[in-house]
Amino acid sequence: SRWFVVENGVKSIDYDWAGNLSFSKQGSQIAYIAKYNEDWFVVSNGRQGQGFDDVDDIRFSPDGGRLAHAAKKSGKWFIITDGMSGESFDWTGNIVLSPNGKRLAYKAKVKEKYFLVIDGMRSDAFDNIDYISFSPDNSHITFT
Repeated sequence: SRWFVVENGVKSIDYDWAGNLSFSKQGSQIAYIAKYNEDWFVVSNGRQGQGFDDVDDIRFSPDGGRLAHAAKKSGKWFIITDGMSGESFDWTGNIVLSPNGKRLAYKAKVKEKYFLVIDGMRSDAFDNIDYISFSPDNSHITFT
């Protein structure tokens, strides 16, 4: 069976799978994950991104100006932000963008340890990391 997305009455191309729809907070932008043949990719505002082995965790910044998601290629996960890929890890996820959209944080795993990556810089290693939050003024970050 074929999958597609209908946005404002306009049908997308057919995919092998499509889902995980995400709207920007203002509702002016949409992104979703789709699979075609062996490639997984993010479609944002009707434009299909680069193909990967897997894609997950789509996030718009609160102002809708930035888009981030996790992607897997050759057994490694990394975060794609505004089309640019970051450092590769065994796993990445829990993406959080600051209220002004300028800062990015996410959870990353290497072997059995987890790191918080903030603006491209790794924290010390932890046994686990869960909740990540920026302060309203964007200057502080907390996590458990």
